[in-house]
Amino acid sequence: MVGGLDVELVLAGHGRPVRDARALGGGQQADVGRRVEAVRQAAADGAGSPFEIVPAIVGEDAPEQMRVSWGLSEVLCYLRHLEVMGEPVRLA
Repeated sequence: MVGGLDVELVLAGHGRPVRDARALGGGQQADVGRRVEAVRQAAADGAGSPFEIVPAIVGEDAPEQMRVSWGLSEVLCYLRHLEVMGEPVRLA
């Protein structure tokens, strides 16, 4: 997290430069928290595999291939995060 760093300008890989690194980091942290909760909820709702959780992350019932790949990578990261935090998720 960059919140503790004395940063004046963030040059993202995409998008415009950002001058408020703390707000950017806080916003991203909140967004990740919402996405982790979506993974947790999809698992509780009976998802049988990480692939079945992807629509909860990308917001589409039938996402295009690139979004499926990206979403699956993200879901796997969040599942691993939950495991490391002592909250392993069992899929149906």
